[in-house]
Order: sequence, then structure tokens, then C-alpha cells
Amino acid sequence: STPLIIEEKIVGSVRLNSNKPNMFLPDDLRLLDIISNLASVSLENAFLYTRTKELAIRDSLTGVYVQKFFKDRLAEEVARSLRSDYPTSILLLDIDFFKAYNDKYGHAAGDIVLKKVAGVLVESVSDSGDIVARYGGEEFAVILANKSRSEAVEFAEIIRKKVEAEIFILRREETKVTISIGVATCSEDAKICQDLIKAADDALYKAKKLGRNCVATK
Repeated sequence: STPLIIEEKIVGSVRLNSNKPNMFLPDDLRLLDIISNLASVSLENAFLYTRTKELAIRDSLTGVYVQKFFKDRLAEEVARSLRSDYPTSILLLDIDFFKAYNDKYGHAAGDIVLKKVAGVLVESVSDSGDIVARYGGEEFAVILANKSRSEAVEFAEIIRKKVEAEIFILRREETKVTISIGVATCSEDAKICQDLIKAADDALYKAKKLGRNCVATK
């Protein structure tokens, strides 16, 4: 038996077994060592490839998907939605007065806010096909597959209330954070990805004009 080692950690082992005693010689063990070393290198390369692939589609700060992945997935969902005649909704949400947190508590505190809001979104999204992405600096986007506009608005209200109820500790000071959310649905609001994103963005702008900390549709 010989271990499989990656980054000084044992991740498995390679074993030779025989029903008969004294079947293996020292040369067999040396060969087994060579095989396990080659296997370890192959496994490490596979792990590195997977990690690199994840980094390409995940935001390094929040762990949610990046904007490009969101747009690629949205194109797939919109095509599927039009082909199968079922709705796909998206949310665009913005952290209210985010710059004020950075100015008052520092950029490290702003990062805490972003990570915690992202965590609330990820915990709330559970259906297969639904994803959360970081769309911009303090903006997030959510794809809600097979959800109508009314269902998407209801979901948006749930996460808005969840964020509002969270307590954020910034520089040892308790504070609250709110979000504004714009909702758009294919094909009710648009049948093209760019137009759907524009409709959600218009709805988000509307939510901000209504006083923030609310959900709006186009």
C-alpha cells in the first residue's frame, strides 16, 4: 500500500492485494510508489483545473457567479422559456446608500456588507436553475427559472425583508442595510436578454425613485 499525496496531504491510497502470502517483492513496492506518484500528479492537475474553472465563473469576494456567467445562463433560460412557453424572471438589486457604508466604516466594512447580502441571496435561492450573480459593484442579479412576475415579486419581497432584518456589525457598531429590487419577466416584459435586463434595470431605477427599500416592476 502507498499513499496518494497532494500538497502534503494524504487524499487516498493505492493497494495491491493477494490471496496468497509473500506474493509481492520490494520491486513491486517501488513500482507501486511510481504509480502512486503519477496518480497524485494527475489528481492534483484535475483539482487545479476544477479550481481554476470555478474562479473564472465565481466572484472572488462573495462567491456568487460573475456577470458573464449570469448573462450566458440568462440567454439559455430565455431561449428555453420561449421554446417551452414558461416564464423566466430576473431580479436586479442594489444595496441602498452603499457608498455611505464605505465612507463611514471603510472599504473592509463594505466588503462585509457585500458578502452578507450575497449570503442571504444564496440561502434564499433553492430551486434548480435559479442562480445568484454579482452584477456590478454593489449590484446583484438573480435568475428565477419558471417563475412568473407575481411569483418573482413575492420572492423579491421575501429577500428584501430578510436583508432588512439582518444586523450588520461594522466597526463594532450595529447597523441595518436595505436593498432596492427591480423585477422583469420573459416574455411579459421582453423576449431578448438585453431587453429583459434593461426592463429589470428600469424597474430598479423606479424602486429607487419610490424611496428605496422596495420592490418594483417596469
